[in-house]
Amino acid sequence: MITQTRINQEFSTREDLDWITALTAHQIKLLAEQEVIQLGLFDEQNLVEVESVDYPGERLIACRNPITADSRAQKREKLLQKTE
Repeated sequence: MITQTRINQEFSTREDLDWITALTAHQIKLLAEQEVIQLGLFDEQNLVEVESVDYPGERLIACRNPITADSRAQKREKLLQKTE
C-alpha cells in the first residue's frame, strides 16, 4: 500500500494510470459517526457508494465484510463477559 502523499507526488500527473485507495478503520468510523455510511444502505452484495465533503471529487465505495463483523462481535462478547 502507498500513501496519498506518494500518489500525489508520483502518480497523479500520469493520465494513463488510475488507482484505488482504501480508507483506514478510523476514517470509516468517522464517516459512520457523521452518518455518511449506514449499514442499512448496503444492498444484497454488501456494497454502497457514498459521497463525503471530506473527500471531494472522490468516489467512495464501502464494502461490509461479514467475516470481520462476526469476528468483532465475538471479541466484543468475550470482553463483555469478562466485565460481568
